[in-house]
Amino acid sequence: MVDVKGHAWFWPLNKFVPPHCPGIYTNQQVESWKKAVDSVHSKGAIIFCQLWHVGQVFNQGKWSPEHYRQATLNAIRAGFDGVEIHAADGYLIDQFMNIALNDQPEKPNKSSLKGITKFLMQVIQAVVGTIGADKLGVRISPSIDRFEATDFNSLDLGLAVIEGLNKLQFDLGSKLAYLHTTRSRLALGVAEEKAEGDARISKKLRDAFEGTFMSSGGYTKDQGMKAVAQGEADLVAYGRSFLSNPDLVHRFKVNAPMNDYVRATFYSQDPILGYTDYPFMGKEAIKGY
Repeated sequence: MVDVKGHAWFWPLNKFVPPHCPGIYTNQQVESWKKAVDSVHSKGAIIFCQLWHVGQVFNQGKWSPEHYRQATLNAIRAGFDGVEIHAADGYLIDQFMNIALNDQPEKPNKSSLKGITKFLMQVIQAVVGTIGADKLGVRISPSIDRFEATDFNSLDLGLAVIEGLNKLQFDLGSKLAYLHTTRSRLALGVAEEKAEGDARISKKLRDAFEGTFMSSGGYTKDQGMKAVAQGEADLVAYGRSFLSNPDLVHRFKVNAPMNDYVRATFYSQDPILGYTDYPFMGKEAIKGY
């Protein structure tokens, strides 16, 4: 499955959109996405569109579940097989669930989790009412500290979200496509104590969620296989490795060496380098790597 990460800034508030962010709120954008979706489908794969809004990281304003519903309709019109709600990494939805970032009246606190998932659940219900639960994935990152998204018990936060998701699934009589949790990147060499703590939290979240559980966080091939074998996840997601290795699945199968990704090109629009031009196996690396 291909999940278009960070590629669905879905609604321009105050006519402001962070520069160089792809969107899915105009007819022209929908038509453009069809080309990418058709290409994925031609290879026999499926592709989900991640609905991502940065919120106060770049933009002040009011947001509504209706924006997500309309973005979902646009994604399906573009041919996507489903959508993933980005509720992680200190962006919009995560801002409602975090002590450090939430300035709403129903501010979360450590003694009571009442209302902490209210906005997320409203968004999920709006999307499920549009395409059904089986075409919806949800992404959270209770262990990640970004954009001052700190000062909360990671396990309590994750379990609060999962409690709401499990209840929703029970009420609907249908499962979500998956729950995607992101933990501290293993490849960045996080402190051993932090990594072990994240692993324990991830396992408890996996045990609590009544559905397909996906995990990401800089896994190597061996780490990913171990996570699945030990029941820590049903699926493991790869991002940076897939970016720099367009034939990643084949490389895993034959234990081939990997292309190193160049982080400096991740968010650069000039020069255009680092997204669709990493070499396949047996091909020479292009100039610039």
